Amino acid sequence: MSDSQEDGVDRTGIDPGSYWRVWTCIETLLNEDEKNRMMMEPYRATTLQVTSILRLWGKQWAGNAAWASVLNKNSLHHEAEECIVALYHLRQWMNEVVESDASAENGFLAVDVCGGKGIFSMMLSYMASEFWQPEDATAATTQDQISRPRHLKKIILLEKATDIDWCHLKEANQRSDSHTANAGISFPMIELWSDTNLHQYDILIERLQALSAENDNLPIAMTGIHLCKMLSPSLAGLVNGLGSQLCPYLCLSPCCLPRVVLNPSSKKNKKLNTPQPPRIIPIHGHETKEARESRLEHNRRKHAARNRFSCYLCKSRKHWVKRCPQYTAMEDDEERQKVMNAALASVPCWICGVVGHFRNDCPNPDAARIVNRNPPTAEMDVSNVITSPSPYATYVSCWQLTLTWARTAVTSSPTTRGLILLRRIKPALNRLSELQRR
Repeated sequence: MSDSQEDGVDRTGIDPGSYWRVWTCIETLLNEDEKNRMMMEPYRATTLQVTSILRLWGKQWAGNAAWASVLNKNSLHHEAEECIVALYHLRQWMNEVVESDASAENGFLAVDVCGGKGIFSMMLSYMASEFWQPEDATAATTQDQISRPRHLKKIILLEKATDIDWCHLKEANQRSDSHTANAGISFPMIELWSDTNLHQYDILIERLQALSAENDNLPIAMTGIHLCKMLSPSLAGLVNGLGSQLCPYLCLSPCCLPRVVLNPSSKKNKKLNTPQPPRIIPIHGHETKEARESRLEHNRRKHAARNRFSCYLCKSRKHWVKRCPQYTAMEDDEERQKVMNAALASVPCWICGVVGHFRNDCPNPDAARIVNRNPPTAEMDVSNVITSPSPYATYVSCWQLTLTWARTAVTSSPTTRGLILLRRIKPALNRLSELQRR
């Protein structure tokens, strides 16, 4: 069946883009029916802005095959609703920061951890350029005036997949370039971090810290909507690791309950009639810069100790340097000693991981072998979630106790299952004074 007859309706001679789902999405979002919470306060204004952007996209790209996975996807309406809620709360935080903290005038960086097709990043870029510019931006005459309050400097999109066609992101960035050149107004660019795994805690901590340092130490606002299973705990741990000064804002909306919450009782425990063990989700907590550097150095030594299965001379994995034929063939004791000194200077001890001696000469031969050291971890008990009257609401409420250095709130939302977790912190908030107030 041809595209013109996809649903049994003959559309021969009609522009194929005219029946793409983007138009149905706009119509549904603007429906004044009392069941449509998108057109109610506090989301009404944001909904009108989002639909105007969708209409712009539809007029420009509906019917273009490269955009079908964005503007003609089955879940477009649901994703648009999620974007509206997340954009509204981010905007509220931006206003609070500007009103209460002069240092926030330098702007901030936004990180979209939901990935997918990058619809939230796209929408955020257009919202920032079309509706979130300072009122006096068009009248500004200097670059300093242009980049004044609540300015979004850059958008980072995290995505694990590497085989997605990102033509729509390229279009958004090209538009930013043209507007910057023509109007002199700075528009946020979208930077894609593909092949990025949200579970890679230490790698992401380093990258995000470097990102902030490269951009005048600007704060980072994290948004994670529609996160599946254990991605939500990973994001919470990442935010804790960054700290409230570097990451003052988080909007987290899990899309489903992780397996540890849903798993039925163990058959073994039922048979033995023993109590069920608690269901725990580990969440990384905050650690100081010094503690983190010490932990990473420890793990580097551990890795080196576990990967030293090779001879210093011939690189064989079948023997150590003392049993190497090249070493035993040496007749000069002084030459042997030089080789041993060089090996000792480069090969860590198997037991303790310290460079300078072998396992047989370890000063602590009875000590336990070096093990991997993990970040400080808090335990989130989800044992009673599945049995509660509202499992999803109970699950989201559990998150309030896992985010360190934060004031958190569970806020109702008309999307997903009805709740999102918000974390709003002023960048200049003194940590010690906040702790003392508790």
